[in-house]
Amino acid sequence: MAMNRGRVHDLRVPGHDDRGAQPRGTTVLWGRVVTLVVALGVAFFAGRVSAPGDGSAAHVQTLAHRLAEARSQVSSLQARLAGQHRRAATASVAATPSPSPSVAFYVVRPGDTLGSIARRFYGNSDLAGRIAAANHIRDAARLRVGRQLRIPPER
Repeated sequence: MAMNRGRVHDLRVPGHDDRGAQPRGTTVLWGRVVTLVVALGVAFFAGRVSAPGDGSAAHVQTLAHRLAEARSQVSSLQARLAGQHRRAATASVAATPSPSPSVAFYVVRPGDTLGSIARRFYGNSDLAGRIAAANHIRDAARLRVGRQLRIPPER
């Protein structure tokens, strides 16, 4: 077996120079990590210094009490709002008062027909033609939801 005397084999590690120093990329990476840690430390300290209140148990308890009061007020307002919606829905179902006591008005709701409206005001669905004539309705099938109808007197 012949040995290569006098020849130096290339045993260099990729990314390292001949002196064994760390590659430049690793140094840059550690520099970024240190910069990030310092920035986070400064942000944390600035947040603690500028935070409102002292963070004591009494302050936390006061905030919890104020939150409970606010939730109570929200519940109360939601209940009042639900009551207003129920009253508004009931009011839209009822006939709207008109200047003349003999004429009423009605806003068509989903599912209404001229017959059902006549039954509501006159007690008889056969008088639907009177409502159709007073409102110039030729095709009862084309009755639109939300339309205001004039309800003539029963006579």
